Amino acid sequence: MGSFGRRGFLGGLLASGAAVAAGRKETLEHTARNANLVPENISDTAVDFRYAPRLSQTTICFPDDPKKSLVGQAGELRYGFAKNLLVGMEDFGTVCAFSLAGMQDDRVVRQWLEAPNIPIVHTLIERPTATLELTAFATRHADEGRVDNVLMTILPKQDAIAASPRVHVRTCLPFKLSSGPPTIVVLDTNTNAPFLVAAKLSPSLDFATLWDEAGYTLYLPHGETSRSEPLRYLIRFPQDGQSVEVVQGMLQHPDALAEEARQFWKQWRPFGSAAWNYPGKHGEFLISCARNIQQAREVKEGRLVFQVGPTVYRNLWIVDGNFLLEAARYLGYDKEADDGLLSEWAKQEPSGQVVAAGGGEHWKDTAIAMFTLVRQCELKQGWPFFKDMEPNVLRAVNFLMQLRDKSRAGDSTMDVTVCWLPDLPTAELAVCARSSRIQCGLLRD
Repeated sequence: MGSFGRRGFLGGLLASGAAVAAGRKETLEHTARNANLVPENISDTAVDFRYAPRLSQTTICFPDDPKKSLVGQAGELRYGFAKNLLVGMEDFGTVCAFSLAGMQDDRVVRQWLEAPNIPIVHTLIERPTATLELTAFATRHADEGRVDNVLMTILPKQDAIAASPRVHVRTCLPFKLSSGPPTIVVLDTNTNAPFLVAAKLSPSLDFATLWDEAGYTLYLPHGETSRSEPLRYLIRFPQDGQSVEVVQGMLQHPDALAEEARQFWKQWRPFGSAAWNYPGKHGEFLISCARNIQQAREVKEGRLVFQVGPTVYRNLWIVDGNFLLEAARYLGYDKEADDGLLSEWAKQEPSGQVVAAGGGEHWKDTAIAMFTLVRQCELKQGWPFFKDMEPNVLRAVNFLMQLRDKSRAGDSTMDVTVCWLPDLPTAELAVCARSSRIQCGLLRD
């Protein structure tokens, strides 16, 4: 992104903090440029995606939304992640893929967000005679509650054609087709709640069909599409167990639903008290990161929790949380960062140990929690919070001292002492494993 490092960047932030304290309205961009931290040719530099993951998925939920729906790289909706550290990113209990009937394969031509601050996901799929565009977005319309929406738009490449959309649901849940058309309902027979509610956005004399095949395949009523009259369908996925009656009223108004979601995100503020104004694609990337942080957050047991993501790391992690809280402070989420810090320390046991998602064997979490507290006070440029937490810190220190004393006595089952030897040119580590009475020096960086 530029030729300056983290230390210089933080120096710019401290300068900005001093400016705010003095009552001067300086943006971080202005401060950074004055400190020669932003290269003059930044508009010419490209965001480097050479190390981007091979597979991708995108959140469409709202800030702090407990329904963290995901859109995969082919426009599919993903639900029910396995919640296990040893699974892959595609291990979801239910996956809904959208396509067209026929023998040809789908080819994903493009997938994009409407804007860095608007998580409405478009996926363009190409078939030999037609294109299928999927538009996925979340809504909280009026009294409907949370609903995921997928708008299917089918256009012919040349002459008008007939098309039959299909929705394949890979799941172990039992489903049944309840009604249709004009309103098509697939029920979860375990709960008798609608899994999806769909409709063709033009008159239809055809019926929907649900096939039991590697899950279920729902064939929607077929229709004719031309360049002047696209064939469109709206599929809605209630997320709060709503009834069909609650969500079917807007089935014929997908554009109004999408515009409502769009307006919410246009009014959403990616930054809090900080006046960020970063130019070009790098600024867009910053806004996307701010949005991701807010979408991954969640209120649990009445406390705001900064989470790393919506799947494997949808939990409170002390080490990762340290960096998330620091980023939150940079972005101006001051109150939220305070709340997140309190959520971390709420994980402290009576013994003084801080035990979060990493488990009790992660003894380092206790030390990191103390480090995070100190770091947050540094960023706030005030120490009242630290003084309020003094009893918690003392219990944490006592816990670590007990671990140290136990280690020195040789009573630890996993007694490993690691120390840096800076005079070694290869940054080797010296490791003394007392439990097995072995001393060695290796572990090259």
